[in-house]
Amino acid sequence: MDTQGKVAVCRISRSSGHLSLDDAACDGMIEHARFTPAIDDDGKPIEGSWSTNVVYSISHTYHVLPDDGPTV
Repeated sequence: MDTQGKVAVCRISRSSGHLSLDDAACDGMIEHARFTPAIDDDGKPIEGSWSTNVVYSISHTYHVLPDDGPTV
């Protein structure tokens, strides 16, 4: 994090195996994540780091479409 509590750099330490998901995780963190900055002994904001796991899951909700009969 930078001194304003925003994500300055995002690194993937363990890939999902899909570049688009890895990119989306970093993009989301950079755009939305905000933190209270770390402070030094003088009370001034300093850069810091943080680590987390992002887990993607597929919903098992199914939508059944009505059967309108055969199509030609």
